[in-house]
Amino acid sequence: MRVLHVVGNLDADAGGSTSAAFHTCGYLRQRDVDAVLVGTWAAPGAADYISEQWPDLPVRGFTRAVPHHYWHSPALRRWLITNVTDFDLVVVNGLFKFPFVDAARAARHRGVPYVVQPHGSLDPYDLAKHGLFKRVYGPLVVRPILNYSAGVIVTSERERRQLVTYGAPAAVHVVPLPVAAPATSGNGRRFRRSLGIADRAPVVLFLSRIDPKKGLERLLEATRILAMTYPDIRVIVAGGVEDASYGRTLKHLAQRLGVSDRVAWTGLLLGDEKVDALAAADVFALPSDYENFGIVVVEALLAECPVVISDGVYIAEDLEAAGGAYVCGRDVSSLVASIDRVLGDSRGAHRTAVHGRDVARSAFSPASATASAVSVYDAAISAYAHSTTDS
Repeated sequence: MRVLHVVGNLDADAGGSTSAAFHTCGYLRQRDVDAVLVGTWAAPGAADYISEQWPDLPVRGFTRAVPHHYWHSPALRRWLITNVTDFDLVVVNGLFKFPFVDAARAARHRGVPYVVQPHGSLDPYDLAKHGLFKRVYGPLVVRPILNYSAGVIVTSERERRQLVTYGAPAAVHVVPLPVAAPATSGNGRRFRRSLGIADRAPVVLFLSRIDPKKGLERLLEATRILAMTYPDIRVIVAGGVEDASYGRTLKHLAQRLGVSDRVAWTGLLLGDEKVDALAAADVFALPSDYENFGIVVVEALLAECPVVISDGVYIAEDLEAAGGAYVCGRDVSSLVASIDRVLGDSRGAHRTAVHGRDVARSAFSPASATASAVSVYDAAISAYAHSTTDS
């Protein structure tokens, strides 16, 4: 089986959907599926971080043209039209930007089945952003893409329940993302020392792309309150930021709240630095308004770090039911209470963290998630073959 995964942005700060796609491709290749990844990049070499993690994964990047923020790439479009017939299936990892539309149209016109993996972009929360544009674009462009697809892949049952298809009768499959345990336990002491944090200071780690939906304002507010009980508390904010003005707004908020000296802004962390950061943390916190899966949540669980997440994280209800994570509401007081539960009961937090690790190993293992993906791919190819034969 030859499978082409199409993403919008291959750059290191691309975010969860690109990470999900390239890790999926890597695990597919371990199962003898010939997976290839294509997308756009800022410049050649921008995807070297992917090749470092998956040396055997073919990655092709194409330069962008105006409008750059929609990842417009005539070169990618031409490549898709010419090469899409080399594949048995195309996986389109998004919907609202040029590469996804180009991939779906090339596949359809060249007679190749494709499935759509929206990565939360068809959730009501995400559709509210640029709402007027999407209310027009959805029925005109997204609905036909879904209508002619061989299926839609979502990553959680909650995402399936809330999926907006604009009336397209698409077959929807729930396939969790594959997330592997870290290869090492990490060196938390080394990471703390690099930031001048004492060994015994309580550390809360935020590790994700810096975006308004992530709830960082609430975490900064919570830090001010928690400092009354934990005077030496420190918060590590690790993640890339696409909107520099938003990053400045957060730092100004930290100043106004009087917590600037408690917050370390590290930027994007990859590889050993990410593992070390998880090892350094007493709490991993992701108080997002909305998160259709949350790869980093599973990475924190696998690192045996106590996890505090909001009920806006779509896998939160499953993790809470299994007793593997602390789930708070999307408000400051609830976030404070959950972090305080972890910091105030280290033994209980450790038990929860160990259980959370076991839950993550069972529910999100690369072996089971990849097997599920291959099953969906096989079914999509078979269904498409039958439909073309019948017609």
